[in-house]
Amino acid sequence: MTWLRLDDPPQEDAGDVTMTMLVYGRRNVAGFYYSIWNGSTWSEGMEGRNVSTQIRWVVTATTPNRLEIIAGVLTDRGRLYVNVWNGSWGTSELVTKRIFKRR
Repeated sequence: MTWLRLDDPPQEDAGDVTMTMLVYGRRNVAGFYYSIWNGSTWSEGMEGRNVSTQIRWVVTATTPNRLEIIAGVLTDRGRLYVNVWNGSWGTSELVTKRIFKRR
C-alpha cells in the first residue's frame, strides 16, 4: 500500500486541495483500487483500472502544481502499467511486459 499526500501548492485553477490517496491491489483481482481521505473520513474503496493480472507492487507520485497523480503498477507477471488520475482514471498504459521472470 502506498500513502500519497496532496499538499503541494496547487495552481490557481486547481483549488484548495488537501487530501490523501491510498492505491492498492486485492488478492486474486486483476485491477487496482483506491480510497481518498478528505481530512476526516476515508471514501469507500473504488475500483481503478484493470491491469490483466494480480498486482504485486504500486507506487504513486503527484505533480507539484496541479491535481494530478500518476500510479505505477507492477503485476505478478512482471508487467508494468502506468495510469494518471486527475479526478478520474485514464487508460492503463502498458510500459513493459517483462520486469522479471516468474520463479
